[in-house]
Amino acid sequence: MKSFQIISTLAVLVGMSVAAFAQGTEVSLATPETSSDEEVEVTSDTLNVNRETGEAVFVGSVVVTQGELRLLADEVVVLYEEATDTRPGRVAEVNAEGNVFFTSGLDTAESQSATYMPVTRELRMSGDVFLKQGQFVVAGDALVLNLETGRGQMEGRVRTVLQPEAQ
Repeated sequence: MKSFQIISTLAVLVGMSVAAFAQGTEVSLATPETSSDEEVEVTSDTLNVNRETGEAVFVGSVVVTQGELRLLADEVVVLYEEATDTRPGRVAEVNAEGNVFFTSGLDTAESQSATYMPVTRELRMSGDVFLKQGQFVVAGDALVLNLETGRGQMEGRVRTVLQPEAQ
């Protein structure tokens, strides 16, 4: 009977491991209380603005916040939508490069680069992506998250460690 339990446990773990190492693994995040209408605040060591292209380049210890969301990087390029007579230009896209770190509540993710679209609330991370949610840790080549729904997809060579349930 004991050997049957061990074999059953191994079969479940092997099945879970195969799923975790698949080309795409679905993940989910706690959805923060943040709206796409909330302001985006950016701080950095330096700022260069190009009005012709509608972009602002922040360099050095960059911190981007929107509500409970927080993005840190070495460099961030913010692209703005064109302003109209009735509305100022909104942030259309935030591109981060170098030592990218993202937090949403207790969930954290790290990568080499990331793109965040505040209007659609989509975050794309690439390059040695590492996602930590409590005890759950997963790594891969790329991560696409919908921050509105809290659902996402880890892509590329996905790696995780499955912990046996404490008895």
